[in-house]
Amino acid sequence: MPTINTYATETDAMKQIAGRDAAYLYLGDVNSSTIVSSYLMPNPDGLPLTIDHTAAVDWLRGRLDVSDLFTSKLMRLPGDVGLPYWVPDPAFDPAAHVRFHGVTDWSAARDLVADIAATPLDPSRPLWLMHVITDIPDAPDQTGLSTLVALHYHHAAFDGMLFSTLTATMFSDLEITDEVRAAGRIVGDAEKTRAAAARRELVGLPGHFWRFARVCGTTIRRTREKAKTSEPGIRRSWPVIRFNAPFRGPRIADGVMLDLQEVLELRSRVPGATLNDLMLSVIGEATNRYLTQGGERPESSMSALVPMSTRAMRESASANQFVPMVVDLQTAESDLTTRVRLISAETSREKKRIAEEATRADIAVVDAMPAPLLRLLGVLSRRQSKSASTAPAFNIVVTNVNGVQMRRKIFGLEVVGGFGVQTVASGSTLAHVMTNRADKLAVSITADRASLPDITEYCRIIEQSFKTHQAEVG
Repeated sequence: MPTINTYATETDAMKQIAGRDAAYLYLGDVNSSTIVSSYLMPNPDGLPLTIDHTAAVDWLRGRLDVSDLFTSKLMRLPGDVGLPYWVPDPAFDPAAHVRFHGVTDWSAARDLVADIAATPLDPSRPLWLMHVITDIPDAPDQTGLSTLVALHYHHAAFDGMLFSTLTATMFSDLEITDEVRAAGRIVGDAEKTRAAAARRELVGLPGHFWRFARVCGTTIRRTREKAKTSEPGIRRSWPVIRFNAPFRGPRIADGVMLDLQEVLELRSRVPGATLNDLMLSVIGEATNRYLTQGGERPESSMSALVPMSTRAMRESASANQFVPMVVDLQTAESDLTTRVRLISAETSREKKRIAEEATRADIAVVDAMPAPLLRLLGVLSRRQSKSASTAPAFNIVVTNVNGVQMRRKIFGLEVVGGFGVQTVASGSTLAHVMTNRADKLAVSITADRASLPDITEYCRIIEQSFKTHQAEVG
């Protein structure tokens, strides 16, 4: 059974949310703060699904024990004088978190998932919902009827890695043991009232600002010391492409399924390269082809924001344990083997640098920031995001979720595919996430529909790019 390593080890009552998790409440709207993970299962014998809402709730009820985040809600304080607290929801009812839907075809199912992602979660309840879309007649690679289960959740509660780990146990035939339940109990019991918590935060607010000032001072000093001792680097700039425009919405999502063994074989042709290095090249080439096909060939090499997990580097009380890494996709390099090697060399350097910085850093600035200041920053950030970017920090987003390698089952039906709807925001409206689904590598694509109106064509180009890499790399 996989180890459930949630983002906190202590079981203090009234667990307070970490600053970087609260940022998703203050800094973003629904498009930049919520995620949908969808799972495709063929119906038994391809016939209509016999599982109804009551049966689905009964199946789900005991599996929520993997983490009490599923049964807890956020308690925000008056004026956001302090960061919110996780508290058990005394009115929690799993039936209220399960919704059933019917659609006419796969296209309608895909659009429904996008609509689900655009619907805000109720902040007075636990921040997740499970949607069951039944009897889809033409799902990809399926001959009979299929069912799609879409889990909608908030980034303040889970990041992709944590959610993948939890669902690996939830969606399996494994027993939820007492050990798993104990590891998933991080919220504890509510001991303080909202008023008492607010008074405590108000008293401690001056000390919190002082702590924040000290962390900022330490960070600035270390940055200056590093600048003195390191060689001056070349400032990199990236082309402005259609995906660096302000977000207009709504989000649209789809996915591509690649044979995992074929991906691993292709990766082995470039010694030292990781699966992520290879797929960065595949996706970069696909984005380049899509833009060129539309008469918008980038004037220089593009880049990708690649979130890097820090779970193995340091202890953290945050649900979101990753740092951003910007990687040159080397799209100006015509030889694909050389391109993969260059990407691999850069990601290796960046991972080493980030690991060294993570071991030296005591606390991140965002985790030390007082709640009123973090909330103010959110207001200013939302206003600024409405303007177009003339010098993008990166072009697209590519995430690799190295989840637990297990076959997942929902309602006893084996998961054979699916896709996710990721967060996107102004400045970068095209995101990809890679997850292992049994013997497949699922590449999910999320975009602003205004910037990618033909996502089916883009999926086809990704498949075409992978085949080109198979023919040319190594």
